[in-house]
Amino acid sequence: TGGSSAGAKKSFLAQLKEDLKVEPFNRQLHVALIGALREAADLDSLSLARKEAAVKVALPEDLWLEWLQDERRLASGAGDFEELDKLHAQACAAAPTAKLWLQRLALHRGHCADECPTKVSRARALFEEAIGMLGNHPGEGLEVWGEYREFEVARLAATNEAQAQKQQAARVRALFMRQLALPLPGGEGLREAHAAFEGALGEEAKNKTALKKAEALAAAGAAAW
Repeated sequence: TGGSSAGAKKSFLAQLKEDLKVEPFNRQLHVALIGALREAADLDSLSLARKEAAVKVALPEDLWLEWLQDERRLASGAGDFEELDKLHAQACAAAPTAKLWLQRLALHRGHCADECPTKVSRARALFEEAIGMLGNHPGEGLEVWGEYREFEVARLAATNEAQAQKQQAARVRALFMRQLALPLPGGEGLREAHAAFEGALGEEAKNKTALKKAEALAAAGAAAW
């Protein structure tokens, strides 16, 4: 029955809490408690349990992702951004995986929707940090590079003044070149994407030597691969 089921769940939660008093650094117990509290939708207790667990054990990536997603759903507006970013930074420091970094980068991309220069610079610095962490990884690095390029392409699309467009196109081009120089998979597709990017630019933003430079960098990267 519903009553006995609720009682069993309550008893299970109480037992987990007691077990954690005895074994406060047992990751399995922390994971079980977080899962049970999330299922029970006990948000206050869940928040406390997550914070306690993060201090005492290494949380797996999926629990960090759930935590980030839950907090973003609960956020009421722009005023919650800094607290959200602190949590995302904590997740990336504890488990520096591409999925967690991409969550943090997505948070900052959304924060840049108004094209505020300070926000854009802050996001750009984070993209550079992510590239420093993951950019050379043959699997996870590709997604981070791709997100960085999309971020800069969005800035280009939002720019109307000719000189600013030229400067922003150079930023995107530099990202293509940096990635092409690395011994990473997918070089041919990246060269095609770069050629399409150059072909879509207006005359003032074009660079006549860019395709040849990309070809040379890609050849060097492929040789190293």
